[in-house]
Amino acid sequence: MSLKSECKMMWIFYYPVLFVGIIFLFPSVKSLLFSIGARWFYIMVISFSLSFCLTPFFRFVAIKWNFFDLPDTRKIHGKPTPLLGGCSIFVGFMFAILLNGIYSYGLGAILIGGTIIFIVGIIDDYKQLPAVIKLIAQIVSSALVMSTEIVLRVFPVSLGVFACLLYTSPSPRDLSTS
Repeated sequence: MSLKSECKMMWIFYYPVLFVGIIFLFPSVKSLLFSIGARWFYIMVISFSLSFCLTPFFRFVAIKWNFFDLPDTRKIHGKPTPLLGGCSIFVGFMFAILLNGIYSYGLGAILIGGTIIFIVGIIDDYKQLPAVIKLIAQIVSSALVMSTEIVLRVFPVSLGVFACLLYTSPSPRDLSTS
């Protein structure tokens, strides 16, 4: 498929996604979805719509600023590929979470940690950073989130001891409150 036909295909989906995203920005739609318990669906649609619609903009910026991932022996693509696609995802995610209207110390830690990872990733795309710098950024971001006692549960706590064995050892408080 040629680049021109790929662009045409993308624009076929662009306007419907943009339309849905705009509809979801209306306060009446937001309050309806929040009242029926579809808050996370609302956040997902806003985030996806904005990310999808910003991708052509960030692609244009990457081309304009000559921000490409060049092919080499470690890469699978054969031609230069514009970077900055992650910017549209980051902006869409941040906008949707901030539009949500529920703020907490833990959410702030997640957003700050994600921003650290994002900034380090952009700098790494522009100028190769040493692996130790990227590792330090990941450790700092993880420690920030962990300091708020946020626990990611992959397996339900109702499995009791098996949940601990399958995942990690949560604190006794985590097992007793679920």
